[in-house]
Amino acid sequence: MGRISQTIGLMLLGFYLGQSGRFMFFIENGRRNLRYLVIPVVVILGSWLFGKLNAGLPVSNELTLMLANWSGLSFAFIYIIIIIFIYDIFPARYFAPLQLYGRMSLTNYVSQSVLGGILFAPFALNGVAYLSSSSIVLLFAVITFAQILFSKYWLNQNRYGPLEFYWRRMSFYTLK
Repeated sequence: MGRISQTIGLMLLGFYLGQSGRFMFFIENGRRNLRYLVIPVVVILGSWLFGKLNAGLPVSNELTLMLANWSGLSFAFIYIIIIIFIYDIFPARYFAPLQLYGRMSLTNYVSQSVLGGILFAPFALNGVAYLSSSSIVLLFAVITFAQILFSKYWLNQNRYGPLEFYWRRMSFYTLK
């Protein structure tokens, strides 16, 4: 029940921030946003310290799950803050290839998921057993770069990505 209420609460918070425009203040402040890193870092360090201090003690599973969820949410906020900070420092032209990648986000997401399943699932190639963490990150950086190139090639000839086209057609109930 706790997981459901937490998910609904976070969804409602996101809906409220999106509708009220209060999150835009956060995005528009650029470099000053680095001060917001303090809260998620404190949550992550607190969860880590709690785990170290209570190692071997009977800590309830609900408390451990709650701390893990808040740590995960804190990491997400850290990623968002860092991306906004980087975007604020560098000119927008450096991020132009990511616009094409984003226009084909469904196609890229599904293809990366399928490729990841083939490469890393135990019933497929089981790459997790043979590759280190850094080589996995490098592999997916190469795959993402290849997807950016494919997105540029595809969108030079088509208006939408392959899956975006069918998603759009299904949502409008037409196949013209």
